[in-house]
Amino acid sequence: DNALACTPQELARALSGCAFLRVLNVRGAARWARHPSGYAPLLFALLPALDTIDGEANDRPLGADGWCAARYLHRNMRVSPNELAHLNLENKGIVGEDLFCVVCALTLLPVRSLRLRQGNPGAAIPAYRFHVIGTLLSLSSLDGRAVTADERANALRELESIRADARAFNARIAAKKEEIMAQGAGALGSSKPHGKKRRRMSMARLAGGIGSVMRRVSTPFVKARPKGTEGGLEPHAGGDSHGAKDGAPHSRASVGARGGAASASPLGEGGETRGWAQD
Repeated sequence: DNALACTPQELARALSGCAFLRVLNVRGAARWARHPSGYAPLLFALLPALDTIDGEANDRPLGADGWCAARYLHRNMRVSPNELAHLNLENKGIVGEDLFCVVCALTLLPVRSLRLRQGNPGAAIPAYRFHVIGTLLSLSSLDGRAVTADERANALRELESIRADARAFNARIAAKKEEIMAQGAGALGSSKPHGKKRRRMSMARLAGGIGSVMRRVSTPFVKARPKGTEGGLEPHAGGDSHGAKDGAPHSRASVGARGGAASASPLGEGGETRGWAQD
């Protein structure tokens, strides 16, 4: 007993790379591990893929949609479902529209802190930070900087403006199509100005979704700025660091005296992936 000389946060960081960890038994293995009601909620928040901790069930499991998004990230980004709370996606080479796919997948997951910009060319879009903050409402930290309440309010306001502009642009394009067809002017998009506008609106089709992220449809907005650090959200306990990933998958972990059967993993090899996980 009391063999672990670490905090719950340090234990979670050490286990976060275990993609197939679903059952954890830790009671009696540390001074703080006396009653599951005292440490289970924190460990569930830091290791969201867990089903049970010392017999206590996770009251906020990922769910069907969450597991689809988790499988997409696991298969394409090699991300463990147990490191979703403090997620590091730097230097993954995310380019183009892949960034929008990744951010949309993260809307279904309990991400508290995210590192994304470095090493991902797709993040070089105008007002990248506002796009991500306004879409991932659970974030308390992005790229090592805390997300303030004023910053989130500005992001939400600007994203709504972007979506309104996109809807208006789509309406104008639809009217232009009808006009061209009525006049018999040939194939759509033959005029260069019209084609240039269509290229500018390459991401406009994402405007309708609540969890979507898209580019500024005219010029990059520069008016919205964080008003200050007042009312900022405190980062979640545990920091942004991650433990080293394990070399082999784990089905269960037991650091205490009790045992338990591991549940079937939704990340089964070769299984059909619904929704996000498409090869």
